[in-house]
Amino acid sequence: VNNETGAIQPVQAAAKAVRAAGADALVHCDAVQAFGKLDVRPSLLGADLLTVSAHKIHGPKGAGALYVRRGMHLPPLCFGGGQERGLRPGTEPTVAIAGFGAAVSALPQTAEALAHVSALKARCIEGLRALGEITVNSPADGLPYILNISIPGIRSETMLHFLEARDVFVSSGSACAKGATSHVLRAQGLSPALADSALRISFSRENTAEDVDRLCDGIRDGMQRLRRARR
Repeated sequence: VNNETGAIQPVQAAAKAVRAAGADALVHCDAVQAFGKLDVRPSLLGADLLTVSAHKIHGPKGAGALYVRRGMHLPPLCFGGGQERGLRPGTEPTVAIAGFGAAVSALPQTAEALAHVSALKARCIEGLRALGEITVNSPADGLPYILNISIPGIRSETMLHFLEARDVFVSSGSACAKGATSHVLRAQGLSPALADSALRISFSRENTAEDVDRLCDGIRDGMQRLRRARR
């Protein structure tokens, strides 16, 4: 799942293409955004390697997991200890790992949570489209936990801080992009202006319809005030 737009990548098709070509390559799937939200099974995806992270399912930051297909051997990149089965030296963060396990145990039924978040996303899109002049950058069949929009004429950082002052928190893109214009949105064909005005809205199973309404109200007020300030 793309972390900016929620687009679901065709991992199975990619894995089949690699196998069909007889390529001497491994298939690694970054399942951080999908884990706990979709049915993620490496065997069905055809993945040799698959990574997940605790903080995307309400666990602590700093803990994650790597699935390695049985029979594979990964050479270590650093040396000095026998931890992680000799793959990576260093003391494991036991508390973070325990927190990861607790977060996994607390996961709800995937279909139930997906239905709840899908309803939130639909409500949000309906409310935002009523405001006019808003472009939805996420695909209709993407994971509903992520919604990417552009508000023409208002830079994302400006709107982000306007909403933040009202205790509504969204992001301007990927956490690893460090403020740079999204290469994902540019690859989708968005103009520099639309890419520069993009907001990434993340939903959680703990969000409510009232949260969505606060977001839409905040964006409406921001559109009115910030555009008025530019005149």
